[in-house]
Amino acid sequence: GRHLAALGDLVVAWADAHPAVRLVTPRDPARRAGVLAFVPPDVAGSSERLRAAGVVHSVREGCIRLSPHWYTTPAELTGALAVLAGG
Repeated sequence: GRHLAALGDLVVAWADAHPAVRLVTPRDPARRAGVLAFVPPDVAGSSERLRAAGVVHSVREGCIRLSPHWYTTPAELTGALAVLAGG
């Protein structure tokens, strides 16, 4: 649980550093689940960049959704966020 909360914290911090991104995932760790959702300025383009980089994700209800698990490393998640930021 702590590991998933820490991964969620990475996404919250990333969204805070990118004002054009709207965070859908609750900021409060006690209210978060394993799914991390946010809306970048270009959802379709962001999804394509993630797909091209081999990042498994989904697009639901206009959001990019990531579902890291216990085996997802902070470096892997940070890499996925870097793909999004680079576009």
